[in-house]
Amino acid sequence: MKRTRTALMALIGGLFISQAQAATILVNINFGGVDTGLSAVGQFDYDPMTDTFSNINITSEAGTLPGATYIAESPLDFGITVQFASTTSSDLTGESTLEFNVSGGTLADLVAGNVASLGLAGPAGEYLCGDANCTAFTVRNIANNSSLVLAPEVPLPAALSLFLAGLGGLGMAKRRRKQASV
Repeated sequence: MKRTRTALMALIGGLFISQAQAATILVNINFGGVDTGLSAVGQFDYDPMTDTFSNINITSEAGTLPGATYIAESPLDFGITVQFASTTSSDLTGESTLEFNVSGGTLADLVAGNVASLGLAGPAGEYLCGDANCTAFTVRNIANNSSLVLAPEVPLPAALSLFLAGLGGLGMAKRRRKQASV
């Protein structure tokens, strides 16, 4: 019985103590030139402990390029901070990539709360790839007024508190029954 209670308390405590390292970052990209007024918006999760991206979902509007939904890290590595692709395939022929560096801090600074937002810096653009490695491409540039911000944290739902209170009540009821039968 004592082991069960200890294990249960450890499990409940773990719910409150453990925190995911990854944080959701909101993307607001504005395009320049002939595409002024068009944008790409969405979000991705970034884990500064492992320097990994996940849950990528950014959609750009059609203009000089057809527009795309970005769902994965790009297979390319041009030394740019953020590189997303519209496909999980390594062949980018006919696919789009979204690439930018950040200014005003790092992604880790944003997640840690050291900066309120990050600007996007060059090279920064959306590319429509003409070949598998995207060495032939059409590009539209990202405007200077684009930014990344940390999504607000979502608090634990009240239902969890109610569940834990109910669990505690069941434990007390069982204990009283056990004491009454002795």
